[in-house]
Formats: sequence, C-alpha cells, structure tokens
Amino acid sequence: MKSTHTTLNLVSTLGLSLLTSPFIFSLLALHFFTKTAIELGQASEEIFRAARLPILYFPDSDY
Repeated sequence: MKSTHTTLNLVSTLGLSLLTSPFIFSLLALHFFTKTAIELGQASEEIFRAARLPILYFPDSDY
C-alpha cells in the first residue's frame, strides 16, 4: 500500500512540474504579444498624427 501512495505522489509531482513550464511560457508569450500590440498601436498613431503630415495648399478656384 505504501508503494502505491509513493508512486502516485511521484506521478503527480512529475505531472505538475511538466505542466508548469508551458504555463510560464504562455504567460511570457502573452506579455510579449501584448507589449508588441501596444507599441504597434502607438507607432500607427505617430504615423497619422496631424503635426507630422504636410500642409496641402490648394489653389483658389474661380467658380
């Protein structure tokens, strides 16, 4: 009976340790993608900012 309990404890510990790595890597990947998406959004705001766009002068039309 003692051997079964020890084996079950070893299997659960091993399973938990194997599942911890993908969980941590997924959290790191989520953090990376979130940070990248925020930086891309800020970069697109800089592209379309009115202060950086050239001023377009249109000639007066005689209509």
